[in-house]
Amino acid sequence: MIIDVILSADPDRGTLLIWGVGQAGLEALLHGVTCLASGSAPAYVLSPQPAIQGVTLEAKVTRADTGLRRIAADRYEWCLSRTEWDNVAGLIEPFRHDSAGFQFLSENDRWTVILAPTGRY
Repeated sequence: MIIDVILSADPDRGTLLIWGVGQAGLEALLHGVTCLASGSAPAYVLSPQPAIQGVTLEAKVTRADTGLRRIAADRYEWCLSRTEWDNVAGLIEPFRHDSAGFQFLSENDRWTVILAPTGRY
């Protein structure tokens, strides 16, 4: 799994792209998001592959759907309610059968999160 950040002119705005996700990575991502939606886990950390530099993304269950925010240059926090995590799981599910394409998973006034398993979007 590779997590890239595409910044706008403002370093606190941009797009976080999750890509390079094989079937095992996709299943792990879906499992983590499903755990957040069910309440069986309060947080789930997505890290880049060990050999690839990238950002770390911590997904958390919160009361408010604040979305993505930058914590440090290489660390982001994605905060959604359990209901919204359930919606995200539903958006990820179709990629279990077909990895082509991309999907916007979350968006707020500053950040967008996109899943593109093959890297094409």
